[in-house]
Amino acid sequence: MQHKSGFFFACASSFGFALVAWLVKSFNGGLPPATLLFYRSFFTALILLPFIWTELKKLKLRAYRLLLTRGFWGGAAILIYFFNIVELGPTLASNISSFSTVFSFLIGKLMNREHTTKPQLVGIALCNINIFLIATAFSEVSKSTLLLGLLGSFCAALSVNTARKSKNANISPNMIYFGFAIATIFAPIPFTKNLIVPKELSSYIAILAMVAAAWLAQYTLVHAYATLGNAKASAIGRLVVVWAFALELVTRTGVYSNMKLLICGITVAGCALITLPKREAQSAEAFSESMASKEEECATESTPTQLATYERIRH
Repeated sequence: MQHKSGFFFACASSFGFALVAWLVKSFNGGLPPATLLFYRSFFTALILLPFIWTELKKLKLRAYRLLLTRGFWGGAAILIYFFNIVELGPTLASNISSFSTVFSFLIGKLMNREHTTKPQLVGIALCNINIFLIATAFSEVSKSTLLLGLLGSFCAALSVNTARKSKNANISPNMIYFGFAIATIFAPIPFTKNLIVPKELSSYIAILAMVAAAWLAQYTLVHAYATLGNAKASAIGRLVVVWAFALELVTRTGVYSNMKLLICGITVAGCALITLPKREAQSAEAFSESMASKEEECATESTPTQLATYERIRH
C-alpha cells in the first residue's frame, strides 16, 4: 500500500511540474516569463510565510547560507527554464532540463565519490544521444537556446545538491521551498526593464494557477521521497516530459511528432537508469559493512583453529 501511494505521489508531482510548464506557455495572461516568475514567486513566498515563521526565527547562520545558495542556483535554473518554455514549448524545454540528472550524477561522483554502475553509464549515453536528437531534429532549437537550457539544467543540479545538504541540516521542506521562492523573486529583476502590474483578471488567475500547481508538485514530491526513497521518486519524476507532451496534445497547444515521443521515451529511460542503480550501490555498501562487522565478530569470538578454517573458506 505504501509503495502504491508513493508511486501516486511521484506521478502527481511530475504532473504538477508539467502543468506549471504548460501554464507558462499557454495560459500566462500575456505576461513575459521574467515578470511571470516574479509574481509567481512573490505569491508563493507570501502563502508560505505563516507556515515557516517560527522556524525562520530559529535558523542558524549555516542554514541561511544553504538556503541562499540553493535559492541562487534554483532561481537561475527556473528563470532559464521559463524562457525556454516560452521559446520551445513545454515538451522540448522539459526534455532539455532533464539533463540535470546527468549533471547531478557527475556532481555526486566528484563531490561524494558515489559508486558508478554499468546501467548508469548506459543512461548517461542515452541522455547525450537525446540532446543530439533535440539539436538536430528540431529547427526551432538553436545552438544558443540549447546551450542556455543546458546551463539551466546544470544550475538545477547544483540546486538539488544544495537541497540535499539543507535536508541533512534539518531544514524543513517548506523552509527550503520558501528560500527558493524568495530567491526567485529577485532572479527576474535584471531582465525586467519595467515591472508590469497585471491589469486583467486572467493574469491573476494564471499566476495563482501556477502557484497552486507548483505547490501540488512540491508537496507530493516530498511525500514521494518519504515513501519511495530518492532513487525511485526521482526516476518516476522524469515522467514530467510525458505529461508535458500529453498536455500539449490534449489542449492542442503543440504538434504531435514521432520524434517528440521518441525523445520523451529516451529521457525517461536514460534518467531512470542513472537514478535507480544508486539504491543498488547503497545496498552493496550496506552488505559490505555487514560482512565487515561479521568478520570483526568472528575475529573476537572464535578460537585460533576456527579462525584458520574461516580464512581458508573466505579465500
